[in-house]
Amino acid sequence: MNKILFLCIMIFLLGCQSKTADATHSDAAKQDSAPNPVLPKTAVAPEPSDSALTVFGNTEIYPYCILLPQKSYIPQISRKMYHTFARKSQPTQHDFIKLQGFQIDEDKQYSPRIFHERDKQEFEEVGLGIDTSYIDSTRHFYLIKGYAPNLPELKFFQLVWVKDFELVLYVAYDEENQSEWEQYLPRIIEKGISCE
Repeated sequence: MNKILFLCIMIFLLGCQSKTADATHSDAAKQDSAPNPVLPKTAVAPEPSDSALTVFGNTEIYPYCILLPQKSYIPQISRKMYHTFARKSQPTQHDFIKLQGFQIDEDKQYSPRIFHERDKQEFEEVGLGIDTSYIDSTRHFYLIKGYAPNLPELKFFQLVWVKDFELVLYVAYDEENQSEWEQYLPRIIEKGISCE
């Protein structure tokens, strides 16, 4: 329910802008990509320095450690399993990181596919376009990348790990920062959420 409310508010805010939809996104681009756990790197942008991403750890309820660009983003809200970050330089309303953990029923075996299908449907229902969507069941995560049709420069991705709990990394960013996130994302996926 929180996700739906969050997405509805985001779409409402984006819809208030008087931008038209970008007609260049085809239905073919919305199809699921082949399962490839590491996204391709752009040939133009340089590799991020080792200090671009640092480990953000949480020890409350379910411990996890994840790579985040903490030098570029500042914490806004930090509560047990809910954290938000805003860009330090030139912040905009749609340039943020949200990290949230959810407890799941320990008696049931959950597959990332169940959560993936639910989230993908929610994104489509609120009118967001999906460019990439894949599941890695062996590493217990899925990724959904997309855009807001009424604000084409807004990009987002949701990276979710499902194992003993559900950890959702939601990132919204301007198109001008896309190459930065294309470099970060494979490293975040590779590291995972283990604190080892």
